[in-house]
Amino acid sequence: MDPQGLIDVAGNLTIVTNDNSANVSWDVQQGPQLKIGLRLVRRTGLNGQEVFSQMNAISPVTITNLRAATPYKLFVTVNDSQTDPFEITELFNTAESKPHPPKYEDVRVLNSGSSLICEVEWRAPALTNGRISRYYVRVQGAVRRMRPGGPLVADDFPPPTDEEKCANWDEREDASHGINPIEFTTEFLSCKYGPLKPNRNYTITVWAENSAGRSSPLVFPKHCITNYAQPDVVEKPITSTNSNHTSFNLAFNSKPDDTNGPISCYYIGIVPLLKNVSLEILPPPQEIVMDTAFNNNLHPLAAEKKRFFAYIAESYTDYPVDTVIGDGKGVAGMKPCSVLYLSRYKAEDVILRPGLKYTGFLIVRVDKDDKDEVQNGAQYSRILDPLRPRSYRQLHLSGPAYGFSGYFKPVFLEPED
Repeated sequence: MDPQGLIDVAGNLTIVTNDNSANVSWDVQQGPQLKIGLRLVRRTGLNGQEVFSQMNAISPVTITNLRAATPYKLFVTVNDSQTDPFEITELFNTAESKPHPPKYEDVRVLNSGSSLICEVEWRAPALTNGRISRYYVRVQGAVRRMRPGGPLVADDFPPPTDEEKCANWDEREDASHGINPIEFTTEFLSCKYGPLKPNRNYTITVWAENSAGRSSPLVFPKHCITNYAQPDVVEKPITSTNSNHTSFNLAFNSKPDDTNGPISCYYIGIVPLLKNVSLEILPPPQEIVMDTAFNNNLHPLAAEKKRFFAYIAESYTDYPVDTVIGDGKGVAGMKPCSVLYLSRYKAEDVILRPGLKYTGFLIVRVDKDDKDEVQNGAQYSRILDPLRPRSYRQLHLSGPAYGFSGYFKPVFLEPED
């Protein structure tokens, strides 16, 4: 073969690649004695791996089933049976393609002591098909059980607890909503989201992205499921006096929202006080000690020692419009609760004593949901000291949750003439 023909092969060899194939072509006069061989080696590992070979190749040759974003080395051997074989080599990389979905690792609900957190863990795709530049994580909480006829509630997208490393993608196309994998040094990636809202089913979806595009989604097989809890807001009742010196009136504002869970019971807590005691020294309603009526608050040292007691005056299975505290009658046509407050304090609407000041608060009870859906969700685990103040009763994982209004405006019952 004319040596110039060999040079033509080297000079006119063309390799056109995409993400999974390579088209090899050359320009040379073919002759009956000319034999061109191709051998393709994937340049991964110490010695590489041969993935294709062909003798007596005729231009063009298409090599398929290649890996995306992978380096290859092509050996081209030219032999005309008259001269020594001539071999040239060419290096090329296939293009990137969309990555495979990320791999599921785990998900769990954490109890931080003041809120619930959803921890999400995943691994890189089995085939990245290039360099992963971003992950997108969506933690989306829909209300599990809604009251029939109740208002529609928007899904919740809890923020990440570490906004420097993590993000919650709510479909807004903004780079700040992606997660950069270089921020993580462990084999798997982990982000925490919260606080979670009660009565929600949080689904988790993760995507991987490289320069070629975004993967199909990984939908986690387990969810972060939260139980029922007390309402976010409980409005305090409005007080007014009446002609009786041993009772006062309560009027109730709008009913507490039950999106967080169905309300099973309402209680009225009453705090009798000496006239000169300021409400500012009272503990929060959720921390005051419960006892029977008129226990200890009337001692002059009660204010000095800041030891105050409340008692349950009335209870209701539905939200009342108004009531009279101290008449012993309750609300006409409304049944009292079948369960005691904290399972031991019964309602005692005793006649009130004139010459004292009365305040109090509304308590809302929500019973937890023990259905399988909650039990089969991601398991709770506590990440802080389990010894918590009573103000966090709502985070208990069993038993009812209680919500409290603020103290209502105090009423002073004038002594009778």
